[in-house]
Amino acid sequence: MAEQRFELGKVLGEIARDAAAMATFPETEVEFEMDPSPAMVDRKFQSLGTPAEPKELLKIMAEIETADHELLAAAAGAVLSLSSVMAERLAGEAASARKRSNWAQDHLDLLGMG
Repeated sequence: MAEQRFELGKVLGEIARDAAAMATFPETEVEFEMDPSPAMVDRKFQSLGTPAEPKELLKIMAEIETADHELLAAAAGAVLSLSSVMAERLAGEAASARKRSNWAQDHLDLLGMG
């Protein structure tokens, strides 16, 4: 999961460079269907330290990946009118974040069965 998040950072960096290239059109506005800031405010990694047990880590991972999914999906919708390619890349990353969230939640559920 850590490697996948590292790859997400690389993809977002590439998308940011592409977006900077598109910034030559200042009259273009991107409109979000949601406020993207709440998803980024409470990242929990700042106070995470070392989790006491796997359940705590899995819960945090599921929450963060869910927030990333929501943010990336909103970003994909927001840039669709500007670039379908960029929107598809963001939507793909949103789907990956959803899969990581589901993976963490599935493992959390399995630990709860024991």
